Amino acid sequence: MANCFQSLGQFALAITNIQIAIDIEPRAQFYANLSEYLRQAKQYEEAVDAAETAITIDSQFALAYRALGNVYFELGDYLNAAYNYQLVVLYDPGEMSAWYNLGVAYSEMGELDEAVMALEVVVTEGHDSPEYISSLNNLAYLYIDKLEAHYDRAIELAETALALIEDDTQRGYVLDTIAWGFFKSGDCAQANVLILEAVELVRDNPEIQDHLAIIESDCES
Repeated sequence: MANCFQSLGQFALAITNIQIAIDIEPRAQFYANLSEYLRQAKQYEEAVDAAETAITIDSQFALAYRALGNVYFELGDYLNAAYNYQLVVLYDPGEMSAWYNLGVAYSEMGELDEAVMALEVVVTEGHDSPEYISSLNNLAYLYIDKLEAHYDRAIELAETALALIEDDTQRGYVLDTIAWGFFKSGDCAQANVLILEAVELVRDNPEIQDHLAIIESDCES
C-alpha cells in the first residue's frame, strides 16, 4: 500500500503506512523504504535516521545504503553519497542505479577515472537497466569534455544512446553530445549538422546554445 501512495506522490500517506508496518515488524527493508519516502518528502534528517536504523538492523543490506546515498546525493554531499554507493555495489554488484549514481557523484567531485569506471559497469552490464541510456550519454560526455582523445569511443556511446531514444528532447541532448564530439575531433561539417538538429529539438538549453555559438564561430574561422 505504501508503494502505491509513493507512486502517486502522496508521500505523507506512504510514510504513515510504512510506519504502521514498522510498528508491527521493524524490518530493515521497511526502514529503507521509509528513508526513501522521507527523502522524497524533503525530510532529509529523518530520512538519514531511517536509513541508519535499517543499517543497524542489517549491516549488509544494500538497499539501506542506497537510500542513505540517495539522501546525500540529493543534498549535494557527493563524498558521503559515493561512500554509501560503494557499499551498495559491494553488497549487491548488480545494483545498476548505485553504479550510475556513483559515477555521477565521482564526476561531480572531479574524480573522473573513478566516474568512468562506474559508468562503464552500467554500459557493459546494465543494458536492461533504466540507467543505461543516461550512462551512455554521461560517459560519452566525460570522454569528450573531461578525458580528451577518446572521441571515437564517445561518439560511439552517444550514437548507441540515440538509437534507443524516442523522446525528442532527450534526442536533442544526445545529438548535442555527438555534435560536440565531432567538433572536438575536428569534424566541423558533421558538428554543424548535428548541433542544428539538437537546437531544433531543445531550443532553450543554455549549454546547447553555447555549443552552437562555439561551433559556428570556430568552424567559420
